[in-house]
Amino acid sequence: MKKIILLTSALLMSIGLVLGQSVEITPNKTTAEGVQPSLELKRLKNNSSDGALIDAYRSRDSGGSDAPLTKGTSLLTIQANGWNGLSYKLGSKMSIEASDHWGAPGTGTDFRLSLTRPNSTLPTEWFTVKGTGDVGLGSLEPGAKLDIPNGSTNDYYPSIRLLHTSSGFNRIAFETLGKTGNFIIASKIESSPADSRLHFYSKDAPIGNILSLTGDGTIIHEGYTRLGSAASSAPKIKMKKITGTTDANSSSFFTSHGLTASKILDVSILIETEASPPLYYPPNSGSTEYQYRINQSSIYVFEIDSYLRGRPFKMLITYEE
Repeated sequence: MKKIILLTSALLMSIGLVLGQSVEITPNKTTAEGVQPSLELKRLKNNSSDGALIDAYRSRDSGGSDAPLTKGTSLLTIQANGWNGLSYKLGSKMSIEASDHWGAPGTGTDFRLSLTRPNSTLPTEWFTVKGTGDVGLGSLEPGAKLDIPNGSTNDYYPSIRLLHTSSGFNRIAFETLGKTGNFIIASKIESSPADSRLHFYSKDAPIGNILSLTGDGTIIHEGYTRLGSAASSAPKIKMKKITGTTDANSSSFFTSHGLTASKILDVSILIETEASPPLYYPPNSGSTEYQYRINQSSIYVFEIDSYLRGRPFKMLITYEE
């Protein structure tokens, strides 16, 4: 009996193919208990590298002859329908369609996937892959390699979320084919905002992280900073802080700067007084006087008033590359 049913089904499918009609296979449609139907395609005991194949053919009609496809014509559509209590409704659809008007040699295609939102009845196209390789997540016509429109005003609903499953860093790398260098953005979230990091670095840079941001708003820049263009003669600069105590028994002292003297652009010095709260005096401030000079290895501070001796000081040195 089973052989007769299979032969009959095969015959009906063959007749359907010849006549260009659709074929419906509905296992156990009339029984209450139902079954779980499946379609298996097998290619066994075959040495070819090709697997089982679903091969779809599509043309348009021109006076009884095949005609090239026009843009938007579907080559293959797979639809999923479900019973909602009243009727069968379309839940999702996957299609491959012509992306342009076909004709030698052009045969471009697009892939589109539509799904239905919760509490909705109409599928919406959410995933699109163009024949150019551009991918759209919610974009019907992606204008970039990855196009993700997001109209949400919710700060906690981003377009992209990268979730690291361990205690390491999330990383995004930017590379160029044929080049050895790259730029990397790395992030790590900790329980304390001050310990959370967002790093920008390059594996070929002579320093570690080029720029780091902490969760509490601190910006850490490891390299030189140029405020302006090279054409405007804006220098690349860094800053260095030195702290210490003035000599209690002398009106002068030396402190090493550890830099090339010719690269130093500016030195700011503040000496703390004994007042409560303390005051901080720069050089030659009113009746308070002290001076400084820069030599090849040190900053020389001299002619320090007596009440600024043996007091804490701080220096801020700005120097160029």
